[in-house]
Amino acid sequence: MILHSRKIVACKLTQYPCREFVRQQIIDFSEEFPKSYLVHDNDSQFTSINYFDYGINGIKTCVASPNMNVYIERLIGTIRREALDNFLMISEKQIKNIVENYICYYNNQRPHQGLNRIPENPILEKTGKISKESILSGLHHNCYRSSA
Repeated sequence: MILHSRKIVACKLTQYPCREFVRQQIIDFSEEFPKSYLVHDNDSQFTSINYFDYGINGIKTCVASPNMNVYIERLIGTIRREALDNFLMISEKQIKNIVENYICYYNNQRPHQGLNRIPENPILEKTGKISKESILSGLHHNCYRSSA
């Protein structure tokens, strides 16, 4: 997540997170965002990797201190409350689909109160009929003005 814009840049899901999975995600991330920070907990998947090899500063959080990583804790809670808690999950593919659709909505259409309620895309139309687009099977809606 990019903190100043609250934009989610990557979200990889796996049922069995292992050290190699985490290492590959760090490699992919470090190529796109060099000289970044990774705030992580003390799980062995994170502590056994030398982040300096990838140009990333690794910052460990204290044990049982969710406030040390408040942005991600808030994001995870938001995804759970606004998307995942409203569906009966049957497969990993369904979960990935729900999360991907929600992230697209979160980055492009959902108003962010801490950022003056403005998503990254500006509102262009000032006149015209107001329409709405259903997101996540009607769980959320994107209202917009269509061209006259």
